[in-house]
Amino acid sequence: MKKLSLIIILLINYAFAQIKNGEQVPDINFQPILNSPVKQTNLSKLKGKVVLVEFWATWCGSCIVAMPHLNELQKKYAGKIQVITVTDETVKRTNQFLAVKHFNFWFAVDTGRVIAKLFPHQLIPHTVLIDAEGKLIANTSPELVTEKVVDSLLDKKEVHLAEKIDNPMDYEEISKKYFAASDTVKTRFNMLPEIKGAPGLSTIWLDNPAFSGRRLTCLNLGLSSLYRLANNNFPYSRTIDNTIKSKNEPSYCLDIIVEEKADLLPTLQKELS
Repeated sequence: MKKLSLIIILLINYAFAQIKNGEQVPDINFQPILNSPVKQTNLSKLKGKVVLVEFWATWCGSCIVAMPHLNELQKKYAGKIQVITVTDETVKRTNQFLAVKHFNFWFAVDTGRVIAKLFPHQLIPHTVLIDAEGKLIANTSPELVTEKVVDSLLDKKEVHLAEKIDNPMDYEEISKKYFAASDTVKTRFNMLPEIKGAPGLSTIWLDNPAFSGRRLTCLNLGLSSLYRLANNNFPYSRTIDNTIKSKNEPSYCLDIIVEEKADLLPTLQKELS
């Protein structure tokens, strides 16, 4: 029994160990896949193709800005490259996005973040480039994967890309550093610029009895995402976004506390206005 337990522990550690550049990537299972002729696939089935795995979310403005570039790569190198985006949002949410945004690559849903654990990161977009033999080339940023890079990989040439560096602090550490608040705080609004390298997310503190439902903290979200949150988190299919997108779209952090839960979104709407 002890030997069996040890084997299980070793297998778990192996499955979630961070992969280094040049190492063989485990046979990742992408399931479910949307916007694709197949509902699921494994990395081994894509052998012979360069695989670009892109971690993203519907609320991530810089992720969406990067997608036309990925679309062009998929179009130019059809049959030689496979771009697969990965999100931990739901199938429903992703389909709402695809109803108004049209791309020719695949969208995988990974709500359990099994794939994300293989490539630890906090900030998105996060790009994982894998060569045709299934070896990791780099954890990098989408704009660095150029046509020249893809050509080099297809020609079996050595490729070196700048590694994407995230903020080493996790969400709880960032929250304590920038948005510390005692349980007695009744109301507050605090807005900050982007925290470089930190993840993009939002929370309403459901696991904290003192703030549950009456506090909202957001890290590194664009204005369009903040406005959608303030208006009951409307899906893309019900939103008209006339903001001008750019590669350097600013992101913001905010922390809002109100006395009553019912006042949270109306107060955020007022503050954003």
